[in-house]
Amino acid sequence: MAECDVNSICFASYNMHGFNQGESLLSELITSHDIVCVQEHWLFTDDLCKFNAIAPNFISYGISSMDNNLMSDFLKGRPFGGLTILVHDKFCKIAYLLHKCENYIVIKFGNIIICNVYLPCNDPDFYKCILQDISSYLLKYRSNSIFMICGVFNSNFTNSCKLWPSLQQFIKFNNLCITDSKLSHVCPPYTYQHMSLGQKSFLTTS
Repeated sequence: MAECDVNSICFASYNMHGFNQGESLLSELITSHDIVCVQEHWLFTDDLCKFNAIAPNFISYGISSMDNNLMSDFLKGRPFGGLTILVHDKFCKIAYLLHKCENYIVIKFGNIIICNVYLPCNDPDFYKCILQDISSYLLKYRSNSIFMICGVFNSNFTNSCKLWPSLQQFIKFNNLCITDSKLSHVCPPYTYQHMSLGQKSFLTTS
């Protein structure tokens, strides 16, 4: 598979905080980016086609976190979760899906492995388990690939957060670096922040 020059490809990571709320900014992002990793679209599986309508020139790899709620007689609580990776269709010959589940999607894009994550905020054991699962996919491609991990980590990168030790171990094991400090200082390095959780969208790359 052809190699990609990561410096020539425009990536974005975007927490929509609901499709209806984030649709207008997503429409702008797809005009200037080749790949957009979306978190928290809150859509059911039957509604994921909305991405095809808003981004007809993109391939969509998406999953819902809301489908289990359909098994109930009525919906309760606020909507949550949902991941999608949008890849411009000019790259359709070098992009394919490796794995997707409620907490992460992994695709191979030439020699780049892209992982879009939505990690839990209140279960350290489950948090660690998900990161171990992701590491198992990255391990298969470590010798000849670039890794890009983006999304909602639900952890501050400090020892004050109970989830940080697992995330720190994940970063070290996969030879990743935190790149939020390299982003533009004109705007904050996140697209959504929960004031009580310190929830941010970061990007790490090998």
